[in-house]
Amino acid sequence: MADDPRETENARDNGNGDFNQEDAPNDLLRGDDQGDESEELVELHDDQANAPSVPDQELGSVHYGNQVFNPQGEQQQTFRRRNASSQRQERSQAAEATEKQTIAQAEQAEFDRNVDTGADTADSSAGGAGADDVSLKSDPSTVELPESNLSTNDTTDLRGERDVPGREGRESLNPDVVAAEEQAAEVEAEEQALDETEETQDDTVDDIVEDVVEDPKVADAPDLVAGDVSGSEDSAISLNVSAALNDLDGGTETLTIVISGVPEGAILSAGTDNGDGTWSLSAGQLAGLTITPADDFSGSFDLTVTATSRESNGTTASSSSTMTVDVAGVADGATLDVSNASGSEDSAIALSIDTELLDDSESLSITISGVPDGASLSAGTDNGDGTWSLTPEQLEGLTITPADDFSGEINLTVLVSTTDGDDTAVVMEELTVDVSGTADAPTLDVADASGNEDSAIALDIDAGLIDSSETLTVTISGVPDGATLSAGTDNGDGTWTLSSGDLEGLTITPADDFSGSFDLGVTAQSADGEDVATTSGSITVDVAGVADAPTLETSDASGSEDSAIALDIDAGLTDSSEVLTITISGVPDGTTLSAGTYNGDGTWTLSSTDLEGLTITPADDFSGSFDLGVSAQSADGEDVATTTGSITVDVAGVADAPTLETSDASGNEDSAIALDIDADLTDSSEVLTVTVSGVPDGATLSAGTDNGDGTWTLSSGDLEGLTITPANDFSGSFDLGVTAQSADGEDVAVTTDSLTVDVAGVADAPILDVADATGNEDSAIALDIDAGLTDSSETLTVTISGVPDGATLSAGTDNGDGTWTLSSGDLEGLTITPTNDFSGSFDLGVTAQSADGEDVAVTTDSLTVDVAGVADAPTLDVADASGNEDSAIALDIDAGLTDSSETLTVTISGVPDGATLSAGTDNGDGTWTLSSGDLEGLTITPADDFSGSFDLGVTAQSADGEDVATTSGSITV
Repeated sequence: MADDPRETENARDNGNGDFNQEDAPNDLLRGDDQGDESEELVELHDDQANAPSVPDQELGSVHYGNQVFNPQGEQQQTFRRRNASSQRQERSQAAEATEKQTIAQAEQAEFDRNVDTGADTADSSAGGAGADDVSLKSDPSTVELPESNLSTNDTTDLRGERDVPGREGRESLNPDVVAAEEQAAEVEAEEQALDETEETQDDTVDDIVEDVVEDPKVADAPDLVAGDVSGSEDSAISLNVSAALNDLDGGTETLTIVISGVPEGAILSAGTDNGDGTWSLSAGQLAGLTITPADDFSGSFDLTVTATSRESNGTTASSSSTMTVDVAGVADGATLDVSNASGSEDSAIALSIDTELLDDSESLSITISGVPDGASLSAGTDNGDGTWSLTPEQLEGLTITPADDFSGEINLTVLVSTTDGDDTAVVMEELTVDVSGTADAPTLDVADASGNEDSAIALDIDAGLIDSSETLTVTISGVPDGATLSAGTDNGDGTWTLSSGDLEGLTITPADDFSGSFDLGVTAQSADGEDVATTSGSITVDVAGVADAPTLETSDASGSEDSAIALDIDAGLTDSSEVLTITISGVPDGTTLSAGTYNGDGTWTLSSTDLEGLTITPADDFSGSFDLGVSAQSADGEDVATTTGSITVDVAGVADAPTLETSDASGNEDSAIALDIDADLTDSSEVLTVTVSGVPDGATLSAGTDNGDGTWTLSSGDLEGLTITPANDFSGSFDLGVTAQSADGEDVAVTTDSLTVDVAGVADAPILDVADATGNEDSAIALDIDAGLTDSSETLTVTISGVPDGATLSAGTDNGDGTWTLSSGDLEGLTITPTNDFSGSFDLGVTAQSADGEDVAVTTDSLTVDVAGVADAPTLDVADASGNEDSAIALDIDAGLTDSSETLTVTISGVPDGATLSAGTDNGDGTWTLSSGDLEGLTITPADDFSGSFDLGVTAQSADGEDVATTSGSITV
């Protein structure tokens, strides 16, 4: 609160009632933090520096904007002085003060603030246009200034001059010199003069006020609210900050906010980072403002918020507040990589488990569950419930050892828990541990065995497991064919597979009738998963032989006179290991057996094999019957067994077989071929019949009866001049069977023979159609050749001649002499590819040949093949060139033809004006045309004095007839 105006007045008094002239210039009343339109002026004039003092008088009230401070009451509203202008101003001020007295009292509080921001200012002017005066101009819209009371004693310190109407010259303002009577007269005169000049004086006062009074506005401290906040780690946290201007004097203020104490790595959602832990913001950026702490930060930090208002005149005021930001930790979890593991039974198996914190400030724990009973980890703590607890360091080199003899799968669950304060994150993975079994070799005890033929023989085999979790399998090998075991599975290859339970009371029964010895291999195998272990042994089995009575079956026999009569004797061993002997007794003299040994006493001795097809031939012309005795004996070592039987043989009289002679025949296709068949009876009383069989379909005989089944029946008279005509177009050979039969009553005799008929083929000329062909160089050209047989039984061969060297057909056989041989199937899609780079035409000869046996027929034709030239892209190699100004520069250009039959032209483009080539033809447009020979030693000479670089285009063109191909390149010179 500013000093009381009266105190201010007293302060300006020098102690004896005089105004302090030294302070006067600084005591012009001024106000800060007020509107620009406020104007208030107090003018004090003193015409003599050392004039005597006059008695104190109150100078009246001073206006403060639209308020008036007048503690002396209304009696102080009138002030009189000799200066008429001052008296008039005092009257005006008093009237205005009276009018606003009520308002002043009601707004006392605002008055107090205005007093706080105001200051008195006085100005002393040396010399002036009138006598002593104090003029006060007030505008209700201007600044409110504290009131100052001035006494007449102060006039001694005021200097000024005045113009007095009716008087010459200027008078000094000095109350001690001018008499009271004169003052009254002067006042009256001055009032009249001042009325005339009032408007001019008021304007002058206004100008002085504008020059003297300063803008009284100051910045007001803004309103600021900042409250503590909280949020989660790695999240944006809303800041509870609000600020607003508190402009009490209606000025033009701006608001800025600075937040300090922002930790490194933390960012605000708005504002400007000043790089020193402070951020600058505008008031509008506070809405929705958040702060995001540094990655993984948890804890708390303080922020200081400072709001600053700035007035347009540069004054500032600030408000500050501190807030706490609490950041709750959030567990980020961890990475977890696991891989399935595998290993062998009874071994440590490596586990691949890798975990890493995403936030190093957190703590991490690992739990592995699903660990089977008896299994153990190489590190960590066994929790006793199938789970183990580990630290990250214990994962290095971690192994699991399954329970003894365990094989199979173990499913483990790995749980990684990370903790950040009270927050926990969990990541889980599963892995499978495959434990492959490792088999332990089983125990095995065996002993040799013996027994009799055709009996079960006990086998003494004892096998067992060392690891009861494994599976035991016993394999017995070397089991002879036909032998069987009393238990197990026959694998069909001489081996049997048994379980351990099959060994109890196990026997082997050799094959029927086997005697002798054999060895058995015994393998005991333990299996643990896919792993196996074996133990082997062997057994010798001795089988004592026992002879079995042989089987014997006989049947009576009958036959014809002078013929071998089959004997039906079937004898066999029930034990193939034994030896069989057969004896036939009662054989008549002159009678013979077809096999065996004649003992000279009417008996014959035979082996079992002699019985197959055994016949007996009675003596010549014998007919009647006789009995034979048969004995079969088996021997097994020294043991023998015998079976006996008997046969009656009936011999009937028979007809004599006729004679028969035949000869092979031959002839041509589609012709009758003579058959040479001669048959006769040896007994003219008999009847002769001839049968010809094997006659092909479509073939006919010139005589006889066609039986419809490929046979013909003829009499002896039909044989004379007999011919056969094959089917149409048949060539080749076929066989005919000929049977001559003689009949004597019901008895018949036959003689058989055969002959071959060769039919020579006669070829039919094939058909042949051809057409000329066209195509491009280095391409396959289709050939239109159609050849066919008129006789499908013949063979077609096509020969193409005149094939140029290097040309190839797509099918057929190259004969190496310009001809190719093809089958009819080769003609489909047949093409010819001329020799590389060939263009032009050539003629091909085509011969179609049909062959029927050795007979052939041909049809010939020819065709022309036109080959259109196709240019091949030439080769082109270029290299950049360099040289000196005004010198020939070598150009390295190498162009060539891939087809020497073509023509090569080289064009160089981009030749600068004035540059010349050492060879070739200048086309006048920056291009030169050269032959391949021009390239040798080719140089370019740039234009005189030219230095720098330019690019040349090089095009090599090959021409094959009208077809061209190009290759391009470029050179930088």
